[in-house]
Amino acid sequence: MVNAPKQYASVILLTSDEKIILQLRDDIPGIVDPAMISLFAGAMLPGESPEETVRRETLEETSIKLGSLYFYKSYTYEDKISHVFIARKIDPRDVNVTEGVGYRLIKSKKELDENLVAPISKAILADYLSSKLLD
Repeated sequence: MVNAPKQYASVILLTSDEKIILQLRDDIPGIVDPAMISLFAGAMLPGESPEETVRRETLEETSIKLGSLYFYKSYTYEDKISHVFIARKIDPRDVNVTEGVGYRLIKSKKELDENLVAPISKAILADYLSSKLLD
């Protein structure tokens, strides 16, 4: 029997000037992607929709109660599926990181490449930033 892929939901938090707010992860041995920056994300609980997951995880990790959300895409990475949403006009001053050691702001592919970014987040953000060039 093949196990179903583990499902996650993540959010691209955008400031009013289109900067992306990313989580700076703890540098603790044994956690996934220590000391890297990543999207705010988490695993879906049984019976939870991707949107419910991203709202719960964002509230838990940033203290932000998200308003309007836009579904962006789903990505398959190794044995995982990540459902990605976009939230706009987030004020970074409202971000109270409760999981991790803070946040970073990026706006360009160059800035993405200059930082140590979790692999799945880097793939998602590279795709997102490339799509912005086509707008």
